[in-house]
Amino acid sequence: MVKFDWSKDRDRRRLREQGADPLNGDIILPARPKQRPGKAALRAELAAATQKITRRIKCPCGHSGVATIPAAWAGRALRCSACGRAAE
Repeated sequence: MVKFDWSKDRDRRRLREQGADPLNGDIILPARPKQRPGKAALRAELAAATQKITRRIKCPCGHSGVATIPAAWAGRALRCSACGRAAE
């Protein structure tokens, strides 16, 4: 059986929750624990990431077409499948 030092555990928890004493007159405010985002915020973020955008693509070589891409790729330059150059 392992001996566990509960006083150290209490001290660590207290420091984590309440902060530390100021040194040399500095003011240290206890930090609030980071709040976990709610399910609605996570679902909205997921919906925005998986949203599709339809773009009309025209290549300098003359090829053109319509592509459906994820919203995360909105700023990326797409390449032509025929010549490999960056399409507009």
